[in-house]
Amino acid sequence: MISPTVLLTVIVTVAGALQSFAQIAVLTGGGPGLSTTVLVYYVFQQAFEFNDIGYGSTLALMLLSFVMPLTLLQWQLRRKWVFYED
Repeated sequence: MISPTVLLTVIVTVAGALQSFAQIAVLTGGGPGLSTTVLVYYVFQQAFEFNDIGYGSTLALMLLSFVMPLTLLQWQLRRKWVFYED
């Protein structure tokens, strides 16, 4: 009976982990070097620090094109993961 809750938690956690920004921006600022830079922070840098809005928008769409299919795949796999008691 807990499998629907576990599925939702997995989907939200994976999507949230791929969009982590605040922790990196506050704690390390993407450094030292570029060792803690993730795609979301790189989008922010390109769009707002380097004023390249077009490139930042393209990177954001790439992030969307990665997260959405991953989420849809997880949603389709719910038929194997989620069990209901009959």
